[in-house]
Amino acid sequence: MTIFEGSSFALALIMMFLYLVLISKIYHGWDLTEEVFKPKILPNEKTAFTIIIACRNEASNLSACLESIFSLDYEKELMQIVVVDDHSTDGTANIAQSFEGVICVKLTEAFGKKAAMSAGVSVATNGHLWFVDADCVIHKDQANLIDTQIQKSDPDFIACPVIIEADKSILTRFQYLDNAAMMAITANGIYRNDYFLANGANMVIKKTSFMSVGGFSGNTKLASGDDVFLIKKMHDTGKKIAFLKSRRAAVVTPAENELMAFLNQRRRWATKTKSYANMELFKIQGFIFLVHLMIILCFLSAPFLPINLMIGLFILFIKAVIDYLFLARMSDFFGNRTPLKAFIPAFFGYFLYIFYTGFHALFPKNYVWKERKVS
Repeated sequence: MTIFEGSSFALALIMMFLYLVLISKIYHGWDLTEEVFKPKILPNEKTAFTIIIACRNEASNLSACLESIFSLDYEKELMQIVVVDDHSTDGTANIAQSFEGVICVKLTEAFGKKAAMSAGVSVATNGHLWFVDADCVIHKDQANLIDTQIQKSDPDFIACPVIIEADKSILTRFQYLDNAAMMAITANGIYRNDYFLANGANMVIKKTSFMSVGGFSGNTKLASGDDVFLIKKMHDTGKKIAFLKSRRAAVVTPAENELMAFLNQRRRWATKTKSYANMELFKIQGFIFLVHLMIILCFLSAPFLPINLMIGLFILFIKAVIDYLFLARMSDFFGNRTPLKAFIPAFFGYFLYIFYTGFHALFPKNYVWKERKVS
């Protein structure tokens, strides 16, 4: 083995060691985040929520979402339910109005999810805003679990988990595994106070805190980012952030079943990357991208440097073992290991995925979302 070949192999070892350290740190942050359980003795004074569902053309999903809300094991007088219809063309508003006690607000001039969420806030009468997406189903214990978190630490912003509903397809199982990893990354950042992520499909915010930071002002031009920009503003202004770690506090949302719909969704999410500047998160994303790039370069250069084939296979194998163990632990927590059956194709598909999202993060372009062209 030449000095160059030895150096290449040593670099591969270092990269894999650092990758192991990174994934271990993320999981450790998740592990150290205290799990929240429903209390055996409920407090005398419980939290009052305004549940806000901002939606456009969600007629096929809204009924299930509202039914799960009405099935919550929580005092009905402490829940105000507001559905904001963002110019739907499929009868979404009619479904909302068919549920007794639901306040239905229709946007007239403004457009977009942030405008719809803000309209919901404007009619909210309770002290805590609970934002839920219309395609989500809520566990009956979640309101009590959120209340437990509030009684315990009184946070201004609670990032709650989201589970992707996977069927037998590789695409939906990929989304489940990718999202499970993202839950650990989210909890780790909040626990370590390093970076702050959230999912707008399931988050709880003090109304006074929302108003004090100006709501969504400053990023209204982006179709995505109603979650990460808001939680960042909360942190930057000294507000208290928490992650609600509980399987029963997770909403369940369907996966994208078609490849083009999935790619369009992730392309939309990628548009906010350049606007959301955080060095710690950038380091994580950048290093993971670099690991994938190094593996690709090893295989591409193998015809010219045969040892790179062995190095590439070595890195690939070690990474696969690390990723599988990590995703298995996360799948166990959320109670569904079935998507791990698609681990191998998902593992290799992630190479294409990370380069696709990286490209659109660096070079965002127009796309169509909810039958609207977004720039």
